[in-house]
Amino acid sequence: GKLWTLSENRTRKVCESAVPRFAGRLLAPLACFVVAMKDYLISVIVPTYNSAGTLKLLLESLKKQSYRNFEIVLVDKNSTDKTVEIAKEYGCRIVYDAGLIHEARNAGAREARGEYLLNIDSDHELEPEVLKECCEMANAGTKMAEIPELVLAEGFWGRCRQLEARCYIGDDTIESPRFIEKKLFDDVGGYTSGDAEDWDLRERLFKLGYRLDRTKSHKLHHEGRVRLGKRLRKKFIYTGHISTYLKRNTGTAVAQIPLFRAAFFRNAGL
Repeated sequence: GKLWTLSENRTRKVCESAVPRFAGRLLAPLACFVVAMKDYLISVIVPTYNSAGTLKLLLESLKKQSYRNFEIVLVDKNSTDKTVEIAKEYGCRIVYDAGLIHEARNAGAREARGEYLLNIDSDHELEPEVLKECCEMANAGTKMAEIPELVLAEGFWGRCRQLEARCYIGDDTIESPRFIEKKLFDDVGGYTSGDAEDWDLRERLFKLGYRLDRTKSHKLHHEGRVRLGKRLRKKFIYTGHISTYLKRNTGTAVAQIPLFRAAFFRNAGL
């Protein structure tokens, strides 16, 4: 296939302005070759398990993306609801994996055809420019990036979660790469642990000298009505299974203790 895509009017305008006026249109095609963006294929990987309640919102948001060169690889854990049926309606490529979340994401990456991966959860929704911004960042040299998260939730504790999520935007101790070059992902072995797998991947990449970039657009996390007891149980279960991560990344882990996160103090005015 073609390496460069020159079809967009906005690219033509940029290209033509990149050469002196006296050269006119004779040299414009050469300028286009220099500045035009490559349309990377992005593989959107979505692990699911009985996700019919939220999956349509995510797939509709992907359908509305301004950037169109992507595929959806849905990795299902033998759902018993209409998850797979919905996925087929939207033309998703379906992979079955009964493992943990990090194993599902790795399975999706193995099946991915794209040069970049975007790992998204089934209860997320993407703003329309997310994939376009990801491609632009890839063309600028970005190897990994986060899609900043906004929480949509109900009730008092839901509002607390919304505030908490806003505090974390731009925080390298909390956010992790959702968008990543596939070659880099493969080179570091993908997700190697079920213990805070996203943080663990980020820390391994930080140690190799990579930085975490961010899109301007957001992902929206649909959490429904948040109940404190259920939220605390989830946190307890999660933190009870991160022993490997704690051993590997003690320094960062201290900064991630919920009661002492710098993000709360830094955003006290929110």
